[in-house]
Amino acid sequence: MYDPSIWYSIPYAIVVAVFFSLYLYEATERKYYRILNIVPATKLYIFIFFMIFVGLRGFVFTDWINYIQVFRNTPTFPFFDWGDRSIGSMEYGFIFLIKLVKKFSDNYFVFVFISTLIDFILIYIIFKNEKSFALCMLFYYIFSTGGPGFRIEFNLMRNVKSILLFTISLKYIKENNFIKYLFLNVIGCFFHISALLYIPMYFFLKRDILIKHSLLLFVIGNIFYIFQIRWMHGVLNILADIIGGRLGFLLNVYIESETYSSAYGLNMAFFQKVISYAIIKSNEKKLLKSSDNVIYMNIFYMFIILNGFFSEMMIFIIRITMLFVMGYWIIFPRLYFLLSKKKKIIFLIGILLFGIVKMSVPSQIQFRYDNILFGYQSESERTRILRQVEIYNFRNNKR
Repeated sequence: MYDPSIWYSIPYAIVVAVFFSLYLYEATERKYYRILNIVPATKLYIFIFFMIFVGLRGFVFTDWINYIQVFRNTPTFPFFDWGDRSIGSMEYGFIFLIKLVKKFSDNYFVFVFISTLIDFILIYIIFKNEKSFALCMLFYYIFSTGGPGFRIEFNLMRNVKSILLFTISLKYIKENNFIKYLFLNVIGCFFHISALLYIPMYFFLKRDILIKHSLLLFVIGNIFYIFQIRWMHGVLNILADIIGGRLGFLLNVYIESETYSSAYGLNMAFFQKVISYAIIKSNEKKLLKSSDNVIYMNIFYMFIILNGFFSEMMIFIIRITMLFVMGYWIIFPRLYFLLSKKKKIIFLIGILLFGIVKMSVPSQIQFRYDNILFGYQSESERTRILRQVEIYNFRNNKR
């Protein structure tokens, strides 16, 4: 029962096909809507599908068990009292959102729906001016998780908001408006403290230094990855002592945890990043003809390179490199529109097959999708499953 199964992953593979179909519909709509005098509706269809699939999910993945406890333990009054830490260690912005929702509903699923709606509004702001909203959504879905599912939405309810706010703030780098850039990322810090890392990015993301040296750093990073060269533990121990406080405590937790501090091996994700880098690097000159792409290419290269240097600790690949995943969402759809007709077909077939294969990787029962519209397992049943899976995995890892 607790062994990974492809059956738990099939719904996530179907979602790839849905987003791909919506792109094909959008392309047809864009070509004929003036001739047929119809109102473009792809964004509406994507919104409806996203809100049903993400916003009305049941107790899917793992981190819901933490979120629901914080939701229940957060008092509605006093509304602006942030001094009570009995509700946990989650950031003030997220707690404020919980308090706001609980003013009119104590239902956790209502909170999830509203949180998802906020995410979609931010996503819409990011993608609305791109050539294909649907294609960007397809990349958002496929490249926002390390395996089957929609991890960035299901498990990272705080992180996703800071990541999306950072992505919106990138336009202010181009406009040389540090105040607006800072403002959005400070808000992001109120949802996840990792957004602090975004603030210094303002000063070099529009420069091409990383682009010029990406190949050298990519090779060195992969040497670290393949040969599992250890350097992080010592550095992080020193940083934890210097920083102290909550960040220092979290660093120590990650260093001492067998799960968090374990290394990544050669897997599908490694080859995905190598191939992705090769595609972008081989089309670099074409992409750089537009100065708008410099920032996103820097972010994309940062994502790829950090995956190599941080491979020693799984938690850093999951938590830190994820902060720069938006390079995929923007730069690949933009590359698509620079290709010849024949290469566009190859591109689309490739991303469809890759997305389905990636989302079809066998997963464990806690990732099984259900939806409150069509029946879902109760909180107690899902909690029992999580506990049993933890015991099962612990015993298997000890063998």
